[in-house]
Parts: sequence; C-alpha cells; structure tokens
Amino acid sequence: MGAGIKLENVVTPSWMQLGLPLVTWRRTACPQKQIFLTFDDGPTPELTPQILELLKRYDAKATFFCVGENVAQNRDQLAAIVEGGHLVGNHGYSHLNGWKTRTKPYVDDVLRCQEVLGDVLGHAPRYFRPPYGRITLNQIFQLRRTFEVVLWDILSMDYRQELTGPQVAKNVTGNVKSGSIVLLHDSKLAAERVIVALPVILEYLSASGFQMCGLDQ
Repeated sequence: MGAGIKLENVVTPSWMQLGLPLVTWRRTACPQKQIFLTFDDGPTPELTPQILELLKRYDAKATFFCVGENVAQNRDQLAAIVEGGHLVGNHGYSHLNGWKTRTKPYVDDVLRCQEVLGDVLGHAPRYFRPPYGRITLNQIFQLRRTFEVVLWDILSMDYRQELTGPQVAKNVTGNVKSGSIVLLHDSKLAAERVIVALPVILEYLSASGFQMCGLDQ
C-alpha cells in the first residue's frame, strides 16, 4: 500500500481488498451472522467506559486497538476492557502514519506498544492495525512475522466532524454484512458522534440476529 490509496470509503472497495491480500479486511471463514466491531485510538477515560457499558448491555464483544501512549496513562481502562471479555490489539505507541515513517522506526514504535500492552495484559497481542490505515508493503512484511495485520471493510467515519451520530450509525447499519470488520473509535475526536451512533448500531445488529464478536472468536 502506498501513496494514492486512501481508505476513506464507507465500504472498502472489493478491488482494494483483493489487491492487498496480505492483510485482513473481513472475516470470510466465520459462522453466519457474525460481526466484528473494532475501536481504535483508546483507551480514553472520557469515552471507553461508556462504550464498555453499552457493549455489556447488548452482550456484545469487540476488539480494541489501543495506542501505547494512552495505555501508559490509562492502565485501569485497559484492565476494564479485558475484564469485559473484549480483545486487545496493537495500534502503535505513538499513532504513526506509516507512509511518513521509515520502516525501522515504524516497527520499533509498534514493538514499544507491544511491550506496554504485554506488561498490563500478561501476554502479547497478536493483532495490529496501522493508524490511519496507512502502511507500506515493507512494513507489512516486517510486521506479519509477529502480527495479523487487520484493516476493515466498513468505515463508520465517526471521526468526521461534519457528520452526525445518526449518519455515522447509518454508515454501519446500511452496509454491514456477516463477516464485516467495522471500524469505530473510542477517542475524544469521535466521542460526540460515536456515543450517539453506537446504541443505534448495537440495537440494529442485535435485532437482526448478529452475534458481535472479538476477532479471535
């Protein structure tokens, strides 16, 4: 993946998914009616607890791709994610843009996050998501030795300030299908929209008979 390819579509185009098979876009080999909700950029004390409470209300499990800097400041929030039965993934220590970072410092940043997560979790996460979805092929080759590199096929766009919570919810509910990996955020930037959209998304998925799972389920 390189300059010119931007993951800004609500639904990741099939040509892009087929063109980069080295990463996981969606779960193709899973039972029918499974959805994989993922949350990037946390944990944050302002939003993560509210998201965890909503997930609990709907008996939903998710995967949280955590930023090392945030974990270092909010270890209790990471513990709460684990206690809720959710999966933790690596989102880099400093949230670097892979297109603007050489491979060695980029990989070193990911491994630094891995150390922080491992210290809190007692084990090393096996999933990595590149911040902004921007990563080079060389970085992918390096990281695939340790991680399953996970992107998404449904982008909620909850970080877009011009959108409303209901619009964000519709981005998900209008496009999701069994096996979809949905990208949301538990960040300050997305808080205003995701806290409105998430109950709508969870209610829709629950009423439609979807099981909401962590990536390892």
